[in-house]
Amino acid sequence: MATRPHVTADYRCSECGGRVGATSRHCMHCEVEFGPRDGAGGRDAGDRGDDAARLKAALTRGRSSHAPGDDRLGTELGTSVVGVLAALVLGPAAFLATIALGWVAFPIGLVAFAAGGFLVAREDSLRDAVGLALQLLALPVLVFPLSLALSVLADQLLAGAGGTVIDNLLGAAMATLFLAVVWLPLLVLGRWLRR
Repeated sequence: MATRPHVTADYRCSECGGRVGATSRHCMHCEVEFGPRDGAGGRDAGDRGDDAARLKAALTRGRSSHAPGDDRLGTELGTSVVGVLAALVLGPAAFLATIALGWVAFPIGLVAFAAGGFLVAREDSLRDAVGLALQLLALPVLVFPLSLALSVLADQLLAGAGGTVIDNLLGAAMATLFLAVVWLPLLVLGRWLRR
């Protein structure tokens, strides 16, 4: 009896669509055990003997113990909660990071609030949602020195002191490097969680 593959090429479970590891033997989201896979990420030939029977038992056991989609509902609820929390942090952070630009800060804050929360809530797992929220939170920290430099630059250009453009951009670059102690760990931890 041939078993159908349960892992797609981008390492997602074909039952629930959740991300799984390249060498995973089961889905951590819906608990389905995977059939044999060929290639670099697959299992060796010794494991293939009783995989069909184990897979059939896992599918039967998984479907009889709870309704299909129960785990998915919990994941969607969790990512929605993380999305709301991310929106509540990202909106004000983006507003404060760009407040030096004047009235533009308010729409930027609103866009960060809505788009950030929406993107985080759409993630496939809670781990991915938290990772994306951390990565998005690094953006206001990166934008803050640039918004200050643009504000100062605009004031200087209006005053007729246009020769300090390079000084302002260098200052913004130095401030961004100085703030790397904040944004770099957020990006790295977020990327690690989303792998």
